[in-house]
Amino acid sequence: MYTSDVPTSSSHSSKDESKILKVDFSVQPKLPCQVPDSLGDKSDSEDEWSDAYESKPENENVDLMNTSDVPTASLHSSKEESKILILDSGDEPKLSSKVPNSTDDKSAPFGKLSNKKETEETTTETVETTFETVETTFETEEKTSENDSLSETIEVLQLADSASNTLKNFMQQFGLECYFPQSLKLMDVMKVKDPPECVKQKDIALIFIKNLVMINYNCRDQMLLDLIEKINNGGGGEMGVTSSAWKTFLDDYEDENNLEVNPLDLLVAVFKCCNPMLQQVISNKLFMCKLAIPFIFPGFGNNITEEISLWPLRSITLENRTKTSSAEKMSVDCLCDVVSFVRFGRPSSSKSKIMNEILVDQYHNTFFNKDCPLGTSARKISEGLVEAAWFLPSSKSMVLQNTTMFLNLRGDGLVHEKQLNILSKLSNVMVVIIDVDKLEEKILKTTIKHLHFANVCIVLAIDCYQHTKAILREKLELFTASIGNNQQQTDICILSVNGKMRGISQIRSEMRKIITGLIKTPAIPLSQRLLEQSLKTDEDTDILKVSRNAAVNILNSFPQKNSSPKDQIVPLQGKTWYSWSNKLKAVNKTSQYKTLQEEGKIRNQMVEERKKQVKICEENLVVTSFLNTLLPLVNSDNECLSFILWLKLFLDERSRTNVPKYLSHFQLQWKKLKEARDNKVNDDTLTQLKVNLEKSEYQLAEASFGFEHLCREMGQIYEAFQECKSAKNNLICLAKGLPKLAAKMMLLGQPFGIMDGDVANVPLTWVKAVFNQLKELVGEKRLLALSVLGIQSSGKSTLLNTMFGLQFAVSAGRCTRGVFMQLVPVELKASKFDFVLVIDTEGLRAPELAHQKHSQDNELATFVIGLGDVTIVNIKGENTAEMKDVLQIAVHAFLRLKLANDKLNLKQSCVFVHQNVPASDANDKMVQARQKFVEVLDEMTKEAADQENIADIQSFNQVIDFHSESNVWYFSDLWRGDPPMAPANPGYSKSVNTVKEAIMTELTSSRETYLTITDTISRIEDLWNGILKDDFVFSFRNSLELKAYNRMEQECQKITWKLEKFVLEFLQSDAKGRLLNCEKIEELESIVPVLLSKLSNEIQERVQVICTELDSFIEKNTLKDVMIQWTQNKRNRFIIMAETLLMKAKTEINNTKEEVRIKKLQMSEKTKHEIQINNKARELALGMKGQRPSANELEQTFNILWNTWLNRFESKDIRDCIPIKDQIESMICEKFQSDASFLRKNKRLLDKFYGNKSFLECSITDWDISCKEHLSIRRNLFGIGFKEETTDNCRHQAVDVANKIFRKIDILLKELKTQDIRFDSSYVTEIFNIITAEIVDHNEHTNNDYKFNLLPPFRALIISHVVCYIVVFFTEMNEKYNRQHSPKAQMQEYKGTAWVLFQNTVNSRSEDAIAAGFFQEAIIKIVEEHVRDMLPIDAQESVQILYAQGKHSLIKEILINLANSDDFTKYKSFILDPRSYATNWIIGIMNNTLFKKDPVHGSTHYSELAKTRIKKIFSQTKTNIQSATNYCKNANTIGISDWIDSFVKNNNESETMPLSNDSLVHVKNGKVTKFEDFESMLIDKLVEMENKVCKQFEFTTSASIQWKKSPVFEIMNTLWSCPEICMFCKEPCKNTNKDHVQEGRPHRCLQHRPIGIGGFKWLSSKKLQVDFCNHLVPSPYSYIMPGKSGPYKQYKKHFPDWDIPSNDDTSKYWMWVMCKYQNELVKMYNTQPPDIPDNWKSITKQIAIDSLNSP
Repeated sequence: MYTSDVPTSSSHSSKDESKILKVDFSVQPKLPCQVPDSLGDKSDSEDEWSDAYESKPENENVDLMNTSDVPTASLHSSKEESKILILDSGDEPKLSSKVPNSTDDKSAPFGKLSNKKETEETTTETVETTFETVETTFETEEKTSENDSLSETIEVLQLADSASNTLKNFMQQFGLECYFPQSLKLMDVMKVKDPPECVKQKDIALIFIKNLVMINYNCRDQMLLDLIEKINNGGGGEMGVTSSAWKTFLDDYEDENNLEVNPLDLLVAVFKCCNPMLQQVISNKLFMCKLAIPFIFPGFGNNITEEISLWPLRSITLENRTKTSSAEKMSVDCLCDVVSFVRFGRPSSSKSKIMNEILVDQYHNTFFNKDCPLGTSARKISEGLVEAAWFLPSSKSMVLQNTTMFLNLRGDGLVHEKQLNILSKLSNVMVVIIDVDKLEEKILKTTIKHLHFANVCIVLAIDCYQHTKAILREKLELFTASIGNNQQQTDICILSVNGKMRGISQIRSEMRKIITGLIKTPAIPLSQRLLEQSLKTDEDTDILKVSRNAAVNILNSFPQKNSSPKDQIVPLQGKTWYSWSNKLKAVNKTSQYKTLQEEGKIRNQMVEERKKQVKICEENLVVTSFLNTLLPLVNSDNECLSFILWLKLFLDERSRTNVPKYLSHFQLQWKKLKEARDNKVNDDTLTQLKVNLEKSEYQLAEASFGFEHLCREMGQIYEAFQECKSAKNNLICLAKGLPKLAAKMMLLGQPFGIMDGDVANVPLTWVKAVFNQLKELVGEKRLLALSVLGIQSSGKSTLLNTMFGLQFAVSAGRCTRGVFMQLVPVELKASKFDFVLVIDTEGLRAPELAHQKHSQDNELATFVIGLGDVTIVNIKGENTAEMKDVLQIAVHAFLRLKLANDKLNLKQSCVFVHQNVPASDANDKMVQARQKFVEVLDEMTKEAADQENIADIQSFNQVIDFHSESNVWYFSDLWRGDPPMAPANPGYSKSVNTVKEAIMTELTSSRETYLTITDTISRIEDLWNGILKDDFVFSFRNSLELKAYNRMEQECQKITWKLEKFVLEFLQSDAKGRLLNCEKIEELESIVPVLLSKLSNEIQERVQVICTELDSFIEKNTLKDVMIQWTQNKRNRFIIMAETLLMKAKTEINNTKEEVRIKKLQMSEKTKHEIQINNKARELALGMKGQRPSANELEQTFNILWNTWLNRFESKDIRDCIPIKDQIESMICEKFQSDASFLRKNKRLLDKFYGNKSFLECSITDWDISCKEHLSIRRNLFGIGFKEETTDNCRHQAVDVANKIFRKIDILLKELKTQDIRFDSSYVTEIFNIITAEIVDHNEHTNNDYKFNLLPPFRALIISHVVCYIVVFFTEMNEKYNRQHSPKAQMQEYKGTAWVLFQNTVNSRSEDAIAAGFFQEAIIKIVEEHVRDMLPIDAQESVQILYAQGKHSLIKEILINLANSDDFTKYKSFILDPRSYATNWIIGIMNNTLFKKDPVHGSTHYSELAKTRIKKIFSQTKTNIQSATNYCKNANTIGISDWIDSFVKNNNESETMPLSNDSLVHVKNGKVTKFEDFESMLIDKLVEMENKVCKQFEFTTSASIQWKKSPVFEIMNTLWSCPEICMFCKEPCKNTNKDHVQEGRPHRCLQHRPIGIGGFKWLSSKKLQVDFCNHLVPSPYSYIMPGKSGPYKQYKKHFPDWDIPSNDDTSKYWMWVMCKYQNELVKMYNTQPPDIPDNWKSITKQIAIDSLNSP
């Protein structure tokens, strides 16, 4: 075999004589050993950097090869002599004594600078390197010895190891080692990152891939060169122009540190690192760019076998042309001819340039060559690479009429024998580029002979640049004679002769003709060629093989005969899904009003459709098999992806096979219809032809079946099983895993469909489940939603795919049906979002959907634009009818969203992209185009506004922020030239990248926050629910706005409670302490303004703090842009609240001032009495000194003294001189003079009746009501007659009214009972006001539909019952108060202190001990009293924290409890009076929260709250004691009075509890001598004192609790601040804040009730009505109320502060209640049973409860 290019050793040049190596040509070549590419040809293109020519006209000089310019390489480091083979033309090899070393000799690169004569001399020798082990012998041997064989094996292993190291080093240099092998994923490439500030070598690979994915074909060479120059120049960009070019060249060449990379090396490395999916993506992008694709990789390291890379080529589709038709096929399955190009030796002609010229008429560097940027860079790992490209014939093609695959071997074909062997098996024709001198060599003839033996036709491209024509003729004649019978398989093309190159057009034409003439056999697909030749490929690896088999098994389960398999493979998307979707739309169309019974039937039919789907699913083995195959792979990315990709490939290929015949049938039907119209045939024939056309159109759509249909089927399976729980357990388990599978596929780069374009429906349940699973996988990430809208086939999907490297389906027909999305990860430093959610849509105005209304396009546009934070409106061309069409749809969608969100500023942006616009150099022309475009936009906006009857919108900029300079872009065409051989246009890629950067930076900069995954779910649901209605603007409800408001309100409640709590604690601690410390009563008046001023300043400071807290909360919240609209209102609310709190505080301080004044007066008197008993006790004790009485005797003696002294005091308050009964009767006589006689009439009976009564409710029965005396039954209302209510019904309803009054009074009294208060006449006044207000409200009939009025005798009846009850109640309450607070009771409290004093005196204790005893007793009492004052605040906080969402969560909890209680009596109470029921509920919750014992510790939360405050107080007390002692020491004081003053001062400064000197007066009267001993006594007793106080709270229960002030009313005022109820159904408003209407938030209910629950019935049938507000609002019915009447549709005319969304399915809870308790309701209202809709009966209690979770 002919050897060439033997590299020299990199070791020291040997001084020994070099040996001549001879080659035995008689032996057949063996398998070559693989040598590192760095050892071989360092030329870029095809080893031709050294001498390859550049195509020029014949009269121009050609740069010839200079052997000194050929770099040498080291085989291995050795000190042995270097063996260098020099071939002289035609002579035997001879030894060269002077060859430059590649690493040491710097003279080699200067070869090209020598003159022409030197060049001609040096071209007489050619240095070539061999990578093949052949059977060689030296001059005296014919056979290789055993030692030689061993040496040869060692050399092979060394070369393999060297190649492996070369690959490893290359990977490390370019930062790819972490991705090798096959670990680089598509998502890694798609990830949006900040560009590196300074590009480094390790950044190059990913930059290269990203640009390739964006179909920028310049990335392979020019961009790569720019990056390398930037790195070599230290990141400074281009070098200065002052230096001469030749000096720069020499300097760069001499700089060994300069980075140099061959693009082919980089491409090989990238492919080796890419996972299977990314390999296909890159191959597809290379194909679009018309760049050669790696096909056969050289072996590396242990894997010395060359790898045929078939898998990446499967992503490429080619047009398979026949004489009758054409269809797209996978490139590997497409009929094609294969032409391989190789070179033998090193001819001067460039093989790759010749291939480029043959491929296309308009030159394009499909194959990299020396004339490309970086064309002369040395190859390191790509030597032996085989690349592939295709010639795709067009209708104009005269030659090469078949699709032809061109294969290009990099390196010498004689060296890379394995690759040559593979090519010989695959090729129809092999083009061998060779120097004419090679024809005489035996190795060439042997190789040609083997190629002929493999039935390969050969084209010899002869380079005869150095010889004349005569010599050429002679050599060719000798060669043709030598090949004998194989001349017919061989042809010759002359490239150059006699110093002249032939014209490239001549070579191109001649070569195409020769190739065409030599191809005699039919075209065969590449896959078949490989199979026939038993060649292994990358698809034989385990993962791809197993995945392929699994995909094939799924495909084999498809019905084979039916080419439209949807009905059998994905049957859930058939008639059942169409029917379900149509019914969903029908039931939501508010313009087509239906009764609830009719809607119930439709919804039941929808359920039946789901049941059918479940049954079908249980019988569908195909999809079950598919899911059983895919689900186990969900945790293995590579296996999952491989299976999906195989299945997608097979399904796409299947569709490409089936669609053409349906397309031709459709075209035939269309042609028939057109001819019939032209011939004006009769209407019946036309009708039939239209039917046939629609049928063929449907069949055409159904014939296309892809992986997305299987994914849709997954969604249908999930939704069906979610709605029908009675399916097989194994299938339910299967269905539960589907959302996670879909979410995982999204993260693997697969598109996810959110709208089924076939039925124009969004499977909301499925979409929500998938997004929730996505949140589980990646966390609650923030998303930038980017959507696209445009006319069909305008390049939307291609635009997105180019922009982000996505995988949306693209083709020239209808490819995207519905709405699909993909995730793009983001890692930008300044980014406020984590992913870009890219949304692709089907095209607008699709011809095949022309029979459908344009409303579908409008709905689609509204949905897509509503979803997008940024919407790209894609326009193909400029100023066309299509442009106006799409603009009209888009503008209308923007307007609808604007109207639906009038106060909501989501900062959405739009970008208009004009594609296929010719490039213009004149900037002013573009300015004019933009101005004209804005005019068109404004015109469209006016038209849309006119349709919506809006007069104040005249320009597009009023609808959305829009700037023509930054929001309008013009693109050139995608292709550069005429398809099919046109490459992608780099200008297109650059424009896309510019828009991408503008979107990711400029357009998103105005937004501070982005929607989270959860928020996106809400946005999708809101938009689709709004679109389902007829009137989107009226029906759209932005739950994100509601969510944002609720979050903000929740935060406001939390931070305002801090302010409120501060004020309450200030009043109880600081204010009370300051007032108590006034020495004189006169000082009380002067201290009040000081306290108010201090409090005012404190409040203002805290308002600023909570405003800052709110700003911080909003700033960090993902819904910041929504919340910003309410910020100022909330700030104003804080200011108003501050003023309100200050006013309340002023009242409280004045009240406390009065209490302190009275207390001081009482304290003065009490102190006198205490001093008196102290003196008596002291006298008695002194008299007993020296005696030793027993403990009993001592106690008896003291008790006699105490009881004698205590009997002097009264046990009643002076204010109780008038009996309570008399006071109340006096108030009745004053307020209700007309009812006095009636009260006296029933006095005796009622006194007896209420003796043992514990509550008022149910104290009146029907028998107590007289219709004649108490009621006035109405006969007519507003002129509309109705039948008179029965008297029994009226009496029963009157009892309900009485019970409602009693319930409110019971709640009031219940709370008064828990408070430590005495009777006050204001309580009676409040009760009388309740009675009066309820009776007036009833008679106005604003909140009821009763047909009677209440007369004064009824009020008298109520008052009589109430008075008799409250007389007993208040009398008992007052007696209880006096038992604790009368003068006698107060003095009784002092007994313990006097007893201690008595004991200490008898026992002769020191004055210090006696004073300490007084101190302890005083502090214990003060602490206990203060803690009791503070506990209502803690109790209020403990309950309010349970209801973080305020009233909404309170109502929800009550309704859930009612559902679980199964007690209609409770329901009845809530229905009739929600607030009263809620108050009772809060009382119960508070008691349960505070007084339920902990099962572990045995304590109550109430006692723990008390203990927390007590510990804090005593901790501070200890500090205050020590501080007081230190003060006295430092001041050298000796009196206890100073110590007490210091202690009180320190205590009040700490604001721990209010304390005055008066409370420690007995301590002051003591005679303490040693403060250290006194301090020690006190501190030693602190723990005992603390425990003693704690015990006072340990055993407190809900029954024994005596609040200083009940927290219940404050809790209700906070949680139930808005008192409004629905004017139709009486359901309370769910908003907590009473000022929410002023903040732009209307009244809303959690769920409106069927009005029959409130007693409304049909006049004719007397049946309870089932209609509820949400269903009545769009109905044709009207409401009639006192002073107000009108259609329900116009309810906002009278009730503008209410918002009732139109929906028939929002009140499932109350539907369930009405179904369950219909008999009780009938009995309650004495009516006939309601007509319950059928679908209500299927609502379970759990469904009802779950429905309360809706926002």
